[in-house]
Amino acid sequence: MVKEFHGEVVHKKKKYKLDSLDKDIITLLGINSRLSLSFIGKLLKKRPDTIKYRLDNLENKDIIPGYMTYVSLNNLKKSTFLILFKFNEFSEFENIIEKLKNMKNNYIIQLAGGNWDLRIYVYSNSIEEFNSVFNNILKEISGSIKEYLILQMIKKIYTGIKMLSDKSFNINQTNYRINRSSFQKQLIKNKKKTEWDEQDIKILNILHNNARISIKDLSEKIDLATTSIFERIKKLVSGKIITSFFPQVSLLSLGYQWYKILIRVNPVSLEKIKNFLKNHPNTTFISEFIGEYNLQASIFAKNQKQLYNVLREIRTKYSKDILSYETQIVFSQIKNKLI
Repeated sequence: MVKEFHGEVVHKKKKYKLDSLDKDIITLLGINSRLSLSFIGKLLKKRPDTIKYRLDNLENKDIIPGYMTYVSLNNLKKSTFLILFKFNEFSEFENIIEKLKNMKNNYIIQLAGGNWDLRIYVYSNSIEEFNSVFNNILKEISGSIKEYLILQMIKKIYTGIKMLSDKSFNINQTNYRINRSSFQKQLIKNKKKTEWDEQDIKILNILHNNARISIKDLSEKIDLATTSIFERIKKLVSGKIITSFFPQVSLLSLGYQWYKILIRVNPVSLEKIKNFLKNHPNTTFISEFIGEYNLQASIFAKNQKQLYNVLREIRTKYSKDILSYETQIVFSQIKNKLI
């Protein structure tokens, strides 16, 4: 049973080493965390109870503290922004963070190092609302900040957890039947026009921080029939409001460090660089922006040398296409809440 989880990512003092089976299980859940134990067992040629035992162990050690659903706020007709802050003094930093956490529109807050100390993702229903939200943030921190940068997010793509296992799994080309409650068929199809209501928002808020919850348990929480829950999730996935189900793996406890690479790319070359990063084993998310930078990659590397090699690989391959870039280290994620 997964403990209560709200998207937090923090450093753990204890480091763990995984064997190949644990790595393969995480990699498969990284493709779709709603895959059944039976399906995972068939692919790995293990009994379902063996997979369950391993998964329980990973959860109990907080290597997998939770399972998340990526919800596209843009496809919910929300405007989303990334605001980066550089502080000039930190005497009130902890109090400021607590105030920022309580602001509804701040849905992700990350503490960072490098050129920027704080990363806040904000959603709004309009540019006017964002301006109001941003001014409220400035009121709380205006005396402590040196500078800031605003980027408007266009799209965010989850790319999987590929750095742990040397195996490549294509679950869409297998003789084994994938459980319907994984919604894998809908995940790989093109977007369909979708309408939603308040019941759908309730479903999204629960799935956001518990992607492996059963249809039955979700039905009991919302007091809707299981068939209705199933069809609603199917609709939300088909409409690309839900774009992925994934485990929040504590890669920090496995010896990895979390980095964000902000890149200004020649727009003509944006798609080919996106595709390269999407398939890179160290990448977990890619975001597109309007602003000073138009691309961001979420990278996990074991040390500075590995990060250097990743950066050198990108810069060598696309030396004429990358106009500028900067790297940030993410120390922790202290909030990740939907709407």
